[in-house]
Amino acid sequence: YDPMNPTPTRGGNTLYSFPYGPNGAPGAGPLDQSPIEKTMLTFTSDKVTKDTECTGPVKAVLYASSSAVDTDWVVRVTDVGPDGKAITVVDGIQRARFRTSGTRPTLIEPGKIYEYEVDLWATSYVFKKGHRIRVSVCSSSFPRWSRNMNVAEAPEYATTHVVADNTIYVDAKHPSHVILPIIPR
Repeated sequence: YDPMNPTPTRGGNTLYSFPYGPNGAPGAGPLDQSPIEKTMLTFTSDKVTKDTECTGPVKAVLYASSSAVDTDWVVRVTDVGPDGKAITVVDGIQRARFRTSGTRPTLIEPGKIYEYEVDLWATSYVFKKGHRIRVSVCSSSFPRWSRNMNVAEAPEYATTHVVADNTIYVDAKHPSHVILPIIPR
């Protein structure tokens, strides 16, 4: 993750209603995420075989490491239609330094694997038959959330930055996953 080249915000659940981002992209709403997904780690399900309701809180659990002393983890769940468009359902962010407390920051040890819980908020959404569920992970959604400069100083006041080599683990010992509250129909 390079803070000087952050993954841009593209629509979604945000108060921005004016154009911003690459080429004046709209600030809010159901915009296709596929143009920026090449900058993310993505996991895509098979086609759902019936309408699938997801109602309630959504959470991601990531096992991750970074070469930096701080970084961000952004997780997005999208609905991928038959046309390939990926529309945001929910997303959230966890700043590494606030992984255990929202008021007392603690830097991370570079290279060490930590468990992060990313709150994706709540939703009530139906993935239609034939659609796919996609989970994307990256380290920014700028300008919705401020860029993390990956250094010890608070990102909003940092005068330097470093490029972070961020890794997500998905093995038996480190089962990164997303919890979707599926409602039986």
